[in-house]
Amino acid sequence: MQNLVQVSIVDNDKSCMQLLVEILKKVNTNVKLLAEVTQFADLSNQFDPEVIFLNGSQIKMEPGQFFNQLLEKYPQIFLFVTAGYENIKGALSGIRKKNIVFLSKPLQKETVEDSILRCVKQIEQRKNTESKGGADRSFDLLGLIGNSKEIQEVLEVVKKVVHSDSTILIMGESGTGKELIAKIIHANSSRKNKPFVAINCGALPETLLESELFGHEKGAFTGAIFKREGLVEAANDGTLFLDEIGETSSAMQVKLLRFVQEGTFKRVGDNRESMVNARIISATNKNLYEAVEKGEFREDLYYRLNVVNIEIPPLRDRMDDLPLLIISFLKKHSEKMNKVVKGFVPEVVEKLFRYAWLGNIRELENVVECAVAMVDGEMIEMDDLPANFQEKISHFPRKTRITDVPYKLAREEFERRYFEALVKRCDNNLSIAAKMSGISRKSIRTRLYRFGIKYKNKDGLEEE
Repeated sequence: MQNLVQVSIVDNDKSCMQLLVEILKKVNTNVKLLAEVTQFADLSNQFDPEVIFLNGSQIKMEPGQFFNQLLEKYPQIFLFVTAGYENIKGALSGIRKKNIVFLSKPLQKETVEDSILRCVKQIEQRKNTESKGGADRSFDLLGLIGNSKEIQEVLEVVKKVVHSDSTILIMGESGTGKELIAKIIHANSSRKNKPFVAINCGALPETLLESELFGHEKGAFTGAIFKREGLVEAANDGTLFLDEIGETSSAMQVKLLRFVQEGTFKRVGDNRESMVNARIISATNKNLYEAVEKGEFREDLYYRLNVVNIEIPPLRDRMDDLPLLIISFLKKHSEKMNKVVKGFVPEVVEKLFRYAWLGNIRELENVVECAVAMVDGEMIEMDDLPANFQEKISHFPRKTRITDVPYKLAREEFERRYFEALVKRCDNNLSIAAKMSGISRKSIRTRLYRFGIKYKNKDGLEEE
């Protein structure tokens, strides 16, 4: 039964139902008959149909809304809608989905038979592909959210390298999920039952970073009252994740190079070499190639780390994933805060889609979490969003990074925000603002006028 294509017919038209059953008997299907849409809704959690035949005249809500809800629950479903021509014509105006087929009544046997055969063939081909790639179905994504072409391309590379021991360099802006990708690689590798150890190389000074990584001997420095193993030993037979590798000093890069090349290291205060077997994955939000060109990063270390390169796209380049991410974060934080929050009002949705998301996934989750915390009702409105985020929305439209605009425009944006904040902090007193900024009162007024920033004069009147 599992190999059969699962089909549901939801129709109170007996002649139509009989014709469909007659055709479906000829192909590899298991058919469930239901007379009403309400019956289907009641049973939909008990089975997973792959094909649905639905009488369009039985849909009580707006067709587009109904179809979208159905396709959200069953994204790979093939939906055949049977209805009179006028019903179909109206539905078609709002729906453009390749897996929805409209069949005009009275049904033409040859047309219906052809549609069913093509549909079943596609489903069987998909199942066959999935069965051959059985390993893919068990691939652990660790909660990674995304169906966009951009993120799928990243996963294709990840799946190819999980079983090798090659070093990997993951590149991407802050907040794109570089550590999550590293964890996915580890979780699907032969080392998955061994430790995954991560360290932020940019968060520690050089001496402390060396001790954290390689460990130290007792008495190696003031405060070293006992011998301590480092993170590289903790990661033995597992994976060592070096985050923000581009922030390491030149001296530290030399020590890392030997470790990456040979798998050997010395604890601080020890002359003996030790050896570990750890897979090394590093990450950076810098362009390391440019850093090499400028002499800021060792070329030999760069090539040792960059055997396999994985670049994580920023959120603004994978906006198809935004709805999935929002829904996931909304559910997560609503449950944590024991709230019933259903979504965002249209105005907010539009703003979220137009924003550049310079902080990427991390920024998005922070915004959703704050909005859930602030909202009183079931729908999030503009006032529920973080105040600083509301400010940023209007100045950083999608596909705009600060480095994507000319220097002059970037400087003007900084000045506008600076003087707006300055006047607000000084409670509209331009004399105090002049003292704080070191700029004359006249120059401040000129800039406020140029940027269209409103403020109140000494008489309490609003000026611009």
